[in-house]
Amino acid sequence: MKMLKFIKMILLTGALGVAMSSCVDSDDPDFQVVGNAYVIQKNNEYGGKEFATYAAVVASYGTVQEISLRRNTYDLVFLYKLGEGIYESQMIWGPLSNCNGTYLISAQDEKGNVAQKSFELKIDKGLGDLTIVEPLEYKGGKLTATWKKVDGTTAYVLVGFGGKEGFYRINSGYYSWTTTTNVDDNSISGTFLPFETISNLTQETELLVAVVAAYSSTGGNLFLEGNYYKIVAGQDGVTPVSNFD
Repeated sequence: MKMLKFIKMILLTGALGVAMSSCVDSDDPDFQVVGNAYVIQKNNEYGGKEFATYAAVVASYGTVQEISLRRNTYDLVFLYKLGEGIYESQMIWGPLSNCNGTYLISAQDEKGNVAQKSFELKIDKGLGDLTIVEPLEYKGGKLTATWKKVDGTTAYVLVGFGGKEGFYRINSGYYSWTTTTNVDDNSISGTFLPFETISNLTQETELLVAVVAAYSSTGGNLFLEGNYYKIVAGQDGVTPVSNFD
């Protein structure tokens, strides 16, 4: 996949809240990286909450020889290479305090040019439960679901694009539902039309979807995602996906 397409994807992935600058320059202006970071929350069945920092980085106009993501002064989060200049961070689940802090991205190209950028995450709270009243359904090209509103958040639908090696967050984005509020129980029903919203979507494209509650603050953005499902564009039905990291 071409670099410009990946850059477009990475900017889309974090459109709700980019924690780092969209451009990191070294002394050589031709060597750059773009990226974003946010925190994902998971609620387990026993009421516990876990959090993980997600970061994605795309380097362009140079061949990356070394790249790393450091948190504070001691933790080093490695970046997995998905393609030439395409990286995703390792996700380490734990308390919210493990996510907050100052991060430093360091990249070096084949000529020894170095690009660095620091950013800070300071999420001030976790979220409550995301209760799904009516599960995701995909029929006639329309994705629907009903959920209880999570206070202080905005609802989105996560859409990830599949490939031969599976789904990656760098290939995902958060899209707005068309919603209505149900007066009887104050739940929210959402409708999403993939073919009317996503450009260049073709029949038989595999998509990962989920209901998302998004909390935005000056210290970064937190996403609480519901159960994941796989759909095939143009084909009715959903298939549960056990995990998506």
